[in-house]
Amino acid sequence: MTEQSNHQFDYIEGIVLAERTNRDMVVSGQVSSDWQGRASGNITSHTIITQEFWLRQNNGQEVHISLGASTVPLREGHSVIVVSMYGVNALLYIKNTNMWYMIGLQSPKISYGVGVVLAFLSLSLGFLVSTAIDSQPLAVLLWLFCFAAPILIIHIINEKREKENEYIKSEVSNFLQKII
Repeated sequence: MTEQSNHQFDYIEGIVLAERTNRDMVVSGQVSSDWQGRASGNITSHTIITQEFWLRQNNGQEVHISLGASTVPLREGHSVIVVSMYGVNALLYIKNTNMWYMIGLQSPKISYGVGVVLAFLSLSLGFLVSTAIDSQPLAVLLWLFCFAAPILIIHIINEKREKENEYIKSEVSNFLQKII
């Protein structure tokens, strides 16, 4: 698959022969009924979107490339470069549109909704502990700490992931400038 390489980056270049975006719906749940025949339950569903394409390299060889859960505005006939970082597809550059897309190495952010849930649970625990020892000043401190700690931890993790993503973008961008 490698057309060119420098220790951490590889790339292939060519023309898109065919592109396909797959949408698979996953449905799960359970339904039960009581002795009178009344049914209840829950059903959930989500869609998994994946994208793949065939690329004819400049040397004539055809290669199948899967973008996984990444999707980009790609069509038949586009001239592209796929850059891999340490063997993982990291970037797709579409020459026709002069656009590039991160496709594999981004670290997802943690939702602050998770932090709010953790904070609520921590606040509940802090309330129970402070009530058990019957200390109002300590209760206020526990509440503040229990609320702030999960939000602060998630913020620190997200900042670290953002810096990692910026580093990856910078390294890939520098490499791309050398090859185009």
